[in-house]
Amino acid sequence: MKHIIGIAMLSAGLAIGAIATPAAAQEEIVLACTPPAIRNLPMSRVTAAQRNAVIACIFRRTAAEMNAQAPVPMGDGDVLQSVVAGGTTIFYNYRLNVAAEDFPPGQRRALGEQTRANVCRSNMRETVGWGGRFGYNWFDRSGRLLHDIVVDRC
Repeated sequence: MKHIIGIAMLSAGLAIGAIATPAAAQEEIVLACTPPAIRNLPMSRVTAAQRNAVIACIFRRTAAEMNAQAPVPMGDGDVLQSVVAGGTTIFYNYRLNVAAEDFPPGQRRALGEQTRANVCRSNMRETVGWGGRFGYNWFDRSGRLLHDIVVDRC
């Protein structure tokens, strides 16, 4: 049986996953965002409003934690620039070490498809199933939007 605290820990771990964050910090976020009255309830007894409030709080605090460490090099000159939380959606903003004209439309679509597949093959799928949404924005080295995607279902 799934409990809200387990889903909350999963959401925090996944949202923070792009950078090294101690488990204690993740647990602190989860405890701050999960009211004691619902911490040990099975998911079937947690209302959608309660669940959404927990996910939104975790995403908001996670974005602040990640932004405190940004920009984060991701390899090959790519950088996680910032993270923005809006309700039950968390957006990751990446700057890729490429010019827009060197990144064809087919490659942009493939990036989005691969990202959706990665989310849906991972534990993030469970967070999506409970109402969390993961957004990704990729910009070229001069700041032009290359592609964006929001994974809101798997």
